[in-house]
Amino acid sequence: MKPVSQISFQMLRWMGILILPFILMAFYLMLSRGTSRWFTATTDYLTLGLAIAAFCIPVLTSPAKRQIKILILAFGTPLLFVSLVWFSFRLIGLVFEDGL
Repeated sequence: MKPVSQISFQMLRWMGILILPFILMAFYLMLSRGTSRWFTATTDYLTLGLAIAAFCIPVLTSPAKRQIKILILAFGTPLLFVSLVWFSFRLIGLVFEDGL
């Protein structure tokens, strides 16, 4: 049986892996739309790709089995993509009152 501290560290690691893309996306959206109204779709897409990479890279380097990593990436990446797009639209709509 694993010690409690090791289990807690693993849970914190996975929570960080899940939360980091949303933090990156929120930081970019606040920076790009809060300071000025000049932003491009290209930088939006690059940030979305960076946020997804911030999820995929830690999953690939995690100590989990290869089959588990493949399952997490196969189902988690599309779900994360949809969630980040929804999160971006909601954040822009609520904070900046700028809808589609």
